[in-house]
Amino acid sequence: MKRLAFALSLALAPAIASAETWMVVEGANGKVKGSWTVAVAGPSINGAAAMKNENGMAIAYKIAGNAQNGDYVIQRIQPTDGVACTYVGKAAGPKTINGTAKCGRDNVQWSATKVN
Repeated sequence: MKRLAFALSLALAPAIASAETWMVVEGANGKVKGSWTVAVAGPSINGAAAMKNENGMAIAYKIAGNAQNGDYVIQRIQPTDGVACTYVGKAAGPKTINGTAKCGRDNVQWSATKVN
């Protein structure tokens, strides 16, 4: 019985969550750059970001959101710079997402390229 449960858990593990790295660029001039390490489980997206702002200052935050039918809505959580954002985007091919982020009072363009 234990072997069956173990085999079943191994078979289902890839379907539960997959880790991905997304290279993210924000702003009109693309000066805010970095990576998001995300876990995707069905429509749910969770992870952490390591970014640098236009002055080269490091910014870290958690991300949480969802993706359905190529539409993405992702929240910036506990940002070290204190700026909360909501990222809204659409798939622009199998590995690219383009959209607009509302950060405080500002709306900025953002894009993500899935590396793996």
